[in-house]
Amino acid sequence: MNGEATIGMSTPPSVGLLPVASIVLTGLASAAIIVAMPGLLAGMSTKLGLTDSQIALINASEMGGTTATTLIIAAWLSRLDRRKAAFVGLVLIVLANLVSAFASTFLLLIGARFVAGLAAGALQGMLSASIAATPIPDRIFAIYLTANLTMTTIMLGLLSRFSAAGHPEWLFLSVVALAVLAILLLRWLPSEPVTLQPQGTAGTRSSRGYGPAVLLGTFILLVGVGLTWPLVGVLGLDRNMSGEAVASALSLATIGGIVASLIVSGIGDKAGRRLPISAGAAGLCVAVLIFIFDRGQTIFAAAAFIFMFCWVLILPYCAGLVATIDPSGRLSVLWVTMQFAGLATGPIIAAGLLLSSADLPFYGSVVCFGIAAALTLHAERGSRSAPKALETSSL
Repeated sequence: MNGEATIGMSTPPSVGLLPVASIVLTGLASAAIIVAMPGLLAGMSTKLGLTDSQIALINASEMGGTTATTLIIAAWLSRLDRRKAAFVGLVLIVLANLVSAFASTFLLLIGARFVAGLAAGALQGMLSASIAATPIPDRIFAIYLTANLTMTTIMLGLLSRFSAAGHPEWLFLSVVALAVLAILLLRWLPSEPVTLQPQGTAGTRSSRGYGPAVLLGTFILLVGVGLTWPLVGVLGLDRNMSGEAVASALSLATIGGIVASLIVSGIGDKAGRRLPISAGAAGLCVAVLIFIFDRGQTIFAAAAFIFMFCWVLILPYCAGLVATIDPSGRLSVLWVTMQFAGLATGPIIAAGLLLSSADLPFYGSVVCFGIAAALTLHAERGSRSAPKALETSSL
């Protein structure tokens, strides 16, 4: 009218408690058991006669399946009915964990865990796309992280009790329960992307390099984490700490992650993303330098707390950033792939660096955190040109 072109904008939907619960339970069913898996397999080794190499193969097969399906989901996301795909994934999670709980041979267990990995990758992809389909992805991802870290702590406690009872495999049944609850709430899983920019311009920012920048930044960030975090327990033992003291320090670190996710759940992106991403990267570097140069036991626990706090602080803002750059969800799925790839690559590089010096992996992680922050902040600058979504959420 009057010769003026109008630009269509869509209003993002509100986010109620049931959609958030659906997102959280879908994520927990696919990922909550990952941290407890090494201890769980170790507990089952006596019953099934598993060797160390077989345990490593089981872990590798599950993570390999997870990484592979996130790539497939990213390629086919626009063709998939997200709720139907999530339903198939959750059913496979139920079946794979039931088989795992009652497996009597190595081949049956590794087959079940590979299927569980395939399903978990699909669900993590659907989860990321669903979070991207909300108007407040930073806060929603932080809420999921809070639930995931809390459930991880609960599962480690359950594993201790089940192992004492001689049945560590019962932990698989807790995943079955989570998956069944997720299926019951699946109808509320967000499935349509929210449009945060004028129609017809989707993908323009990503094509200018912001999407690849944040993906590469995430990969390098998690490589840095993989260079350091798997070695933290050994560092504690090198300080003449007892196994119980190291476990206590790592439990405290988990609380640090929960605190960080609760903070982001509360404030979202009200302070922007640039400050928390910068502060998180700086905090990671400080924690690593403490690991290198200070040999005290108390400061070790503090450094572990800072490391986990800053690691978890950064992730929700990266999730929100990729959702802003590409609301369709495809970039969010690839972002999950970059996390798995980075966490898998870091320990491999660390193994090579340790042949030369015990400190090299830690120096390498500092370099990784600096590069990752630079790439992510470059993408963040580009994303700020996007119109802000109206937050009509009930959260």
